[in-house]
Parts: sequence; structure tokens; C-alpha cells
Amino acid sequence: MCIALGRPSDRKWRHAFGGETDKEAMRYDEVREACLSQEIAYIAIDHLRIFMREKELELSRPHQHKLMDALFSTLIAMMQRKQSVPVILEIFRLLREFVHKYSKHLFTLNTPYCAHLTAQILHFCNYQNIHVRVEASAFLFLLMKVRICE
Repeated sequence: MCIALGRPSDRKWRHAFGGETDKEAMRYDEVREACLSQEIAYIAIDHLRIFMREKELELSRPHQHKLMDALFSTLIAMMQRKQSVPVILEIFRLLREFVHKYSKHLFTLNTPYCAHLTAQILHFCNYQNIHVRVEASAFLFLLMKVRICE
């Protein structure tokens, strides 16, 4: 979670009297935007998790491609955007739930979901952060394990 860096009125007062440079003010704005972006990503992930839980019966039916397409394209779009490491790890948690609940849609039905997901996961297997690489490798292993067990 992000921490607050003071009230905006305090920042303006310090800047007006020379207590804060332009670089410090820009850094404050960057940190604030990053924190806001991270919180928005967490809210989106929570809403996707709730959606998966509430619409589980509808999503499990093989003929509900529009609903599943919307859910899957949202997951892929979140993976394609630049995210912080904690958000990426939370996306992997959500993907594990997705694979366990809807493995039939990934592997048995004629859909491109598995190919798109694998391409994104391989991108994260070469990520700079070791925790992300471990999660991506473990998720790729999970995909193979679920596929073999089906």
C-alpha cells in the first residue's frame, strides 16, 4: 500500500517559500500517480474476482463465449499493461483461480485462450523481478499440469 506524502496544501506552501524544489514536487506527483494506479488495479482485480464468483454458472457453460471473451480479454489486457510487482503477483493469483474454475474453456473447447495466455506468461518468465519470474514459471507449470490431468 502507498503512503500519503503530506497534504497538497502543505506541499504548495513549502514550494512557495523555497522549501521544496520542482524536482521534489514532480517526484511527489509521480509517487501519488503510481499509488493511485496501483489502487485502481487492485479494485479491478477484486471486481473480476467477484464477477467470476457471481457468474460461475454462466461462465461454466460452453456456449457462453461472449461472457468468457469479455472476462478473458480483461485479464489479458491487465497483463499487457505496465503494472507494479505486487499487482502482477495479484494477477497471477487471479489467473490461478481462473484456470482451476474454467480449465475446460482453456483446453477442451476450440478457443484461443490458452495460446494468448501462454504468450503473456512467457513474457513474464523473462521479467526483471525474481518473484514475478517464479510466479510465471509456476503458473506455466500449473497450466501444463492441469492440461495433462484433464
